[in-house]
Amino acid sequence: MSDVPGAFALNCPCCFRPGTPLCESPSLSLTPAQKLTAIRGLLRQKGVDAYLVPSEDAHGSEYVSECDMRRSYLTGFTGSAGTALVKLGIFTDLLTLSPFQCWVSLLPSWRHVWLRASKVTATGAWLWTDSRYFLQAAAQLNSDSWTLMRSFEPGVPAVQDFIGSSLGGKKVGVDPAVFDQAKAEDWRATWKTKAGPMPELVGVDGHLVDAMWPGRPPIPCNPIEVHPLELSGESAAAKLARVREALRSGKSTGSAGCGALVVSALDQIAWLLNLRGADIECNPVFFAYAVVTSLPDGGGKCFLFVGRGALDASQAAAGEAA
Repeated sequence: MSDVPGAFALNCPCCFRPGTPLCESPSLSLTPAQKLTAIRGLLRQKGVDAYLVPSEDAHGSEYVSECDMRRSYLTGFTGSAGTALVKLGIFTDLLTLSPFQCWVSLLPSWRHVWLRASKVTATGAWLWTDSRYFLQAAAQLNSDSWTLMRSFEPGVPAVQDFIGSSLGGKKVGVDPAVFDQAKAEDWRATWKTKAGPMPELVGVDGHLVDAMWPGRPPIPCNPIEVHPLELSGESAAAKLARVREALRSGKSTGSAGCGALVVSALDQIAWLLNLRGADIECNPVFFAYAVVTSLPDGGGKCFLFVGRGALDASQAAAGEAA
């Protein structure tokens, strides 16, 4: 079901099979409480007290592919902007205790009673979103499981302020692939100005939502097409030359003599190389990373990393094949 290492030392929250995190059936529909039970089990396994689930994918995209809609899957809220935070309850989740596991497996009629008890003892799940989505989030969130935090409303703290005041001294897990370093440094700087112990942001390898998402959609790998010069207005070679000049001069980086630029934003890659794709609905982009190198003599290369077979000759030419 998932390739997240060591993610399966749990009990299935719907059938309680020992050693199984979730049923393998892609058709399984978990309740909001069952999803929180599953992810809290992973929190305990990873040794963190809370877990942050932003909306963005590994490229910082505002609009994401179905396979990256982790916050939507976990919370039930399908708006494009929002951040979820889940923390462990005061008590250990009863569903992970071996005696309880064995006992409840013999008494299936009591499952929902104990699921309710687990939900009460493992409280603490919040979703932040802005005013565009207040009505939608209120309608889609299960109010027994989630608290809606209306961003920028009076008395509602920002995510980082809430974590700083409520989780001081606690470990807050994040997937480094979807939480950029600049934001982490900014949050730490904010927490240092406050009295009391600081929260600790902890990178967790592999996204925990992936490990408890039965039937997660596959990563798309749609064809890449050339964006013609008559529409782009500038060749990929000319764009790359301008990028290399900026690297050498320090015009954009503030530091002259940079030898390479890593490009992770999908729209920037598509623009730079005059290529288009369809890996995200309603967005002409494709999943990739690019590295542009610059040499003192003005030369350099461009490396395009894509999760598919070799590009055809026309696509390679559009990307300068450099």
